[in-house]
Amino acid sequence: HEVRTYLYDSLRKVLTEGISTDQLVEDILSIAVRDDACVGRDAIDYMDHYVYDVVIPSCRDDCYDPSRSIDLQPACLFPEFDLCDIPRECTQLIGGCPRFWKKVSALADDCTSELGCTTSSSCDDSSCSNCLDSSAPNACVFCQGETCTETTITTEADCDVGYCSLNSTITDSSLCVYEEGCSVLCDGSACLTKEDCEAAGYCGGVEAFHAEGRYGGCFLPVIHYISTNGFTWRCDNGEDGEPPRLQTFGCLIESYTEEQCASNPDSEWIDFPTTEAECNASPMGCYDEQWFGFDRKPQSECDLCDFEWKPRTQWVSGVWTPSVPAPMVSLSWIPREIVPLRTLGPFIDYYQFYDAVQVAIIRSQALTFSTESYCSLGPQIDAMRAVACDCSVGGGDGSECYSSSFGTVAGDSRRKLSNTRVCPQSNATISSNYQTLTFTDQSIAPTSFCQDVELFLTLSKDYVRTEYVLSSEVFRRKPLNGFDVVRNSHHSLVGQVVTNGISVDIDVAFSAPATLCIPVIDELLATVPPEYSSPGCAWRMDETLKMLTVGERIGDSICCEISHAGQFIGVYHSVDFEEVNQLGGGAVAQGVISVIFYLVILVGSAWQIKVIRNDLLVSKMKAQGSTVVAQRSTLLMKLTMLLVVVVFALFRTIYFLLLVSGVDTQGASVVLFELPTLMFLLMYTSVLYLWLEVIYRISKMDITTKSTLILNGFIALNGFLIAIFIGFLIAFYTVAEEESLPCQETLSSFGENKQAVNIAYLVYIAAISIILALAFVVVGLVLLCGPMKRKSKLRAYLLTMTIMISATFSTMFIIRAFLMLFAAVDSVLIPIIVFALLEAIPCCVFV
Repeated sequence: HEVRTYLYDSLRKVLTEGISTDQLVEDILSIAVRDDACVGRDAIDYMDHYVYDVVIPSCRDDCYDPSRSIDLQPACLFPEFDLCDIPRECTQLIGGCPRFWKKVSALADDCTSELGCTTSSSCDDSSCSNCLDSSAPNACVFCQGETCTETTITTEADCDVGYCSLNSTITDSSLCVYEEGCSVLCDGSACLTKEDCEAAGYCGGVEAFHAEGRYGGCFLPVIHYISTNGFTWRCDNGEDGEPPRLQTFGCLIESYTEEQCASNPDSEWIDFPTTEAECNASPMGCYDEQWFGFDRKPQSECDLCDFEWKPRTQWVSGVWTPSVPAPMVSLSWIPREIVPLRTLGPFIDYYQFYDAVQVAIIRSQALTFSTESYCSLGPQIDAMRAVACDCSVGGGDGSECYSSSFGTVAGDSRRKLSNTRVCPQSNATISSNYQTLTFTDQSIAPTSFCQDVELFLTLSKDYVRTEYVLSSEVFRRKPLNGFDVVRNSHHSLVGQVVTNGISVDIDVAFSAPATLCIPVIDELLATVPPEYSSPGCAWRMDETLKMLTVGERIGDSICCEISHAGQFIGVYHSVDFEEVNQLGGGAVAQGVISVIFYLVILVGSAWQIKVIRNDLLVSKMKAQGSTVVAQRSTLLMKLTMLLVVVVFALFRTIYFLLLVSGVDTQGASVVLFELPTLMFLLMYTSVLYLWLEVIYRISKMDITTKSTLILNGFIALNGFLIAIFIGFLIAFYTVAEEESLPCQETLSSFGENKQAVNIAYLVYIAAISIILALAFVVVGLVLLCGPMKRKSKLRAYLLTMTIMISATFSTMFIIRAFLMLFAAVDSVLIPIIVFALLEAIPCCVFV
């Protein structure tokens, strides 16, 4: 239990092993702890151990010499370390005879075969005559480890009390105390009171001289020299062969008087201070801790030698220690028995324990080492793989070479950067050229196990393709460049990507945030618009980048705190990114009103369809002349146009309902918005067709010829509009999609082709709108100047209606054209309700 606790506390601090610390401890113990080891008195001789042996039988074993009656082959658990009491010569190659350690196993029978007395370590079953003494079946013993020794205590009650650690004859714990006393003597004898003690003291450094009755002495300098045992000191003999003594201040010549000392230029007489004032006023000297004495070096040399410059003596005041209880020695009352001296039981094989811990440490670092190796050798590995595939090494055409690659994920554009583990209560940092991810000791919950963390790289160019769509939504801001793709909860653009993406894959949420830093790409930073002024991080939800948190710029990187797994990207964003709604102020209210407009168009169209259906039923009952046939044809044309209006209004209603509900309509904008835009244009070419029918019906041309000519022109014009629309879709989603970015230097130009196609699309819609506006003016004038020459109430009514309709259509299309041009050139946005009115007013007139 103690070893398990020690392992847990230690390994938790030093290892970042993939499995939990608890499991790691149990794995090591399963290897290092044996349940069948020999334990007990002298058990080491019977456990698995190593002995020193010779390889060649003819070689003499220098570790065993019968003539000297010594055997230098002890049991040893760590033979490769200097932990065995083996003389140096036993680890050498002597006389061409090599030695080595071999492991030997003791037999279990040998371990348990020897018997002994439980109460004595000095006898066995043959020499312990009193072990089974019936008059004293129990004994009080003091045990250390497996060895027990009998005491003189004869009763169990006294044995339970034990004896005093200061005096074994004291069995009363109240008498087992450390006596009060002073740390110094008072006038050569013990101090009797605390006051006397604190007033007493001695001069530290010369107390030994005072004890000898010496109050001064002559000293020679200490001689430093190097011996076979290393650096040491000595004193040369003085005059008349008198050997000096190595003392605190140098080499003391005991017989020299102060006058004799002065006659020798190398000697120095030192007076030993006796009072506290003299002691504390002693001169400074260079103290050499290696020989616990002062030499004569000046302070400059003393500092160079890393010695201590301090006073030669210092007064030591007395300290009074009060009386405190002393510990009692625990004894055991055990029966006298003849038992095996050793048994089989649990034991720690320290050699296996050491090896298991080493393996755990190596395993914990193996993944990091392999990751670093790939990072340093990866380019060479990839280049060699490419060469091998190009050359079809191994047969085949090499196509299978690229089906998988180190560092990539199947079906994913991400590149694997690293794979490591983070553990509770441990700091960890995962760094590469693409990111630095830092975990604190609180990032992983203390109750959790160590966790796998995988990091993947996604290149910045991969974020463009899901955001850029062909659109004429002049009330919604378009991306300013290919990387202006970060959105908030309103699906409004609020930021631009300026880094590559880093995916953090981990199975648990963080209990405290980790910090992710991603280097900024200078080419992208140069394209950031002024309204994006704050650094931060976004994360990828499905195929959309959503703002996550505000960050900070540290050096060349953007750093943010993250609390969960995901794909994160460094961005620059607007300061108030949560509040931005790029549909304009009151977008929801405007959207609701726009929905009402289109619902009115739906209801009106449905009512008109019902009226035309009734007219068709009436025309069936009439005689089938040419006029009736022409009327039925016109009614069918009107019915078809109204059905187009219904589909148009239905699509617009659905679109604006989704828009005001907060649903991102970007992905379906071609169907929900652009296709109805095409229908809107076709509706008014149909109106022109009907007006031309009216003009030619009252002309003098042949009716069949007129109808065929007008119909062919109508079909050709509508076919042209549909073909142009399809052409823009093809250009946007195929030609512009073929952009590639092999180099980071071209990142800033990514998406320019799509921008160009979208601008051309807006200009095209503006041009068609201008043409339709002019066409309604021309056709309206023809109607006014031609069929309506007779003066009547009908003519006045028709004149008014023609002017109103022509003016309305022309005005709406001219305004629509200019708005499209402004959006194409200056990215000017208009309110939603204005856009809806530009479509609803002519539609209501049309219906």
